[in-house]
Amino acid sequence: MRPVLTRIINLFRNGIYIPQELLQSDQFKILHLGDTPSLIYDTLIAMIGRLSPNMIIHTGDIADDIKLGCNQAYQKQYEFTAGPFIARLAMSAEQVLFIPGNHDSIPFIENIVAPGKIILPGSVIDVNGHTLGVAHYATDLPDQAEYMLYGHNNEMPGDNGGTVLLNGITSINVILLPSGKVFDLKYPPGTNHHRKYKQRLPKLI
Repeated sequence: MRPVLTRIINLFRNGIYIPQELLQSDQFKILHLGDTPSLIYDTLIAMIGRLSPNMIIHTGDIADDIKLGCNQAYQKQYEFTAGPFIARLAMSAEQVLFIPGNHDSIPFIENIVAPGKIILPGSVIDVNGHTLGVAHYATDLPDQAEYMLYGHNNEMPGDNGGTVLLNGITSINVILLPSGKVFDLKYPPGTNHHRKYKQRLPKLI
């Protein structure tokens, strides 16, 4: 079957196209997500099941369509929506880390995930001898790391001399180690619409 046709079929079947090279790789896989609206949760979990990453890093705003940071009255809705997804993510890889965003509830996440799974913005993580700087806001990233993982908006940090910048809003990022090759997978169609960037806040349940 032709590669383009295969890609189209995979897109409609799974919502997220994963190159065969990535699926067949036996390298250590780091999956980076960010700013995930609840309407794509099932698609993300299906993608993770196919990819089988060794490590998942979520750089915040786990339920980006709830906008908890805009109104704490959304707390119950956030818990109802994000809770099952957080629990499923936490069981989807050997290592799963969360860097809370401005629309997240740290105490709630702490009640679901094991101690040490929540990482402070600006931290540097060592993974098999490679360094990853993590934050929700680009302005909170550390000064130096091989890879910088962040989200929140499309802001680009300053050039840090060869650092690989990976924004969890623009794409789902996969890092292969030890090769260092990065794949940027496209979010399902309509993801930005579901993030409600230019719409009214969600109704309370």
